Order: sequence, then C-alpha cells, then structure tokens
Amino acid sequence: MTEVSAAPAPETTEADAAQPASDTVDSATPDVTELIAAAVSACRGVASMSGGKFGEIATYLPGRRVIGIRITEDAVEIHVVATWGRTLPEVAEEIRTAGVSLAGGRRIDVVIDDVDLPFPEHAGRSADSKGSRGSGRAASGAT
Repeated sequence: MTEVSAAPAPETTEADAAQPASDTVDSATPDVTELIAAAVSACRGVASMSGGKFGEIATYLPGRRVIGIRITEDAVEIHVVATWGRTLPEVAEEIRTAGVSLAGGRRIDVVIDDVDLPFPEHAGRSADSKGSRGSGRAASGAT
C-alpha cells in the first residue's frame, strides 16, 4: 500500500488574500440591486416595481434583469407602481426607509410611475379616458 502525504499549503500574501476565490459570478447570489428590489417590493404602498414607460429602468446582471432599479455612482433610482389608499409622499418615504441601509450612502430617488386602482368598476378604464378602454391604472401623476 502506498502512503499519500498532503503537500504543504502554499504561502499566501496580502495580495492573494485580497483576490476573490473565484473569477466566476454565482448567479444564485443576490446582488445589492436585487436586495433593494426585494425590500422595496415588501413595502405596503408598493403594488409592483416599474420598468418605466418603455421598460428602460432596469439593472442587468449575469443571466437576469432587475426591473425598476437603476444604480449610479451617486444615486439609486427606484421606479414603482403605488397601491391606492396612501399618499404618494408616504409611499416615497417608506421606499427610501426600506432602501437606505442597502444604498451604500447613495441618494435614493423614488419615481412613482403609476397608481394601481383596486376598484372593480375602474377595471379597464384609464383615469383620463372617461369610458375608453385603458390600463385600469390612474394616469401618471394622479392621486
């Protein structure tokens, strides 16, 4: 029988310790963008995240896209559809509070793109169309 001995571990330098263990990105690991989106989505005043008028508000990650969050060097831009029944300033403050600990000191800009109307009699009607078929949501800026 042959005896196998372990080779001594190579010495590590400070530069080696600062390097990540792998160059690959684990797509199952949540990114800060996804954490912010989850915290915002959990807010009472948020019906859903919003991609903006043309779906342009998003963060692209390896193999996935986070709708409604755009992060720059100095700000986190958060786009949502608000629920009916709360004032929009209350909703915006709730969103800022939810995201502040994850924003890394960046300013949080909240954009409420729409308000979700829960009333069945409004289903299929836009607030500004008075009878024509619409999205079922209030016009942007309506409270």
